Amino acid sequence: VTENEDPGYQIGPPIISPTDDVLVYRVLIEEEGGSSYSNILKQKIGSSGKTLVTYGKWLDLFPSFTPNGKYLLFSSGRSQANPTLWRISVEGGAGITRITGTLAEDYSPCVSPNGEIISYASNLPRAEEPQIWTIGMNGTLPTQLREGETPQISPDGKKILFVRRDRLSKKRQIWMMNVDGTSETQLTQNNEYDAIDPRWSPDGNWIIYSSDEGYDSHKRRNFDIWLMTSDGSRKTQLTTNGSRDDSPCWDRTGKYVYLRSNRGGAWNIWRFEPILP
Repeated sequence: VTENEDPGYQIGPPIISPTDDVLVYRVLIEEEGGSSYSNILKQKIGSSGKTLVTYGKWLDLFPSFTPNGKYLLFSSGRSQANPTLWRISVEGGAGITRITGTLAEDYSPCVSPNGEIISYASNLPRAEEPQIWTIGMNGTLPTQLREGETPQISPDGKKILFVRRDRLSKKRQIWMMNVDGTSETQLTQNNEYDAIDPRWSPDGNWIIYSSDEGYDSHKRRNFDIWLMTSDGSRKTQLTTNGSRDDSPCWDRTGKYVYLRSNRGGAWNIWRFEPILP
């Protein structure tokens, strides 16, 4: 989907519009002297042309579409030392609105299907683990739920997928809970490999994710794309590659899966049509 040939050009995870064939992702630029910044880019699927949505030497990360496809939420430290959540039009330009503004590090926003609630991860000062919170789109009623990261609200708005690191094995596993934080359920469980980057299919029946459960040709654990049902059963490996495949997501139709991979030596965004078991 992208045509990057520079190994130092660090393309972030793909985020697909829920209403159009539009892709956004962040690009990290490292400058001489060790400093770095990232901007969010927009690209029409099928075109190599790219447009800046955010600009400036900030760390703009974790973009996420609103359900109507008109706005992006993202994490940025543009107004204070710690990153907070912001909203901007997909067309870019003026009108950036700050959503959160505490001393915590807020990142990985996800908007509910009705557009009213934002779920996000937050590193609070002196907290031992990242926490998952929800907040109103207008910045009201922040609510702490449970320990975890990378929350993803289900298409029906009732469940949240998230990742939590096991305190003993230190391996990351996929969990699910109700949108109010109740009835948490662990979907993957092991002491040997990570399961990360979970995303719902548009119909809510499947969960696609990245895991190093499998091995490459040198018998080393390697991140590939995996699939399971929404109850954690019928795990299926979808990609087998010596490079790293991660950050999968579905398009709005459920036909294609997009992912990030460094196959070929440079980071790019790829897509394939999964065969469901």
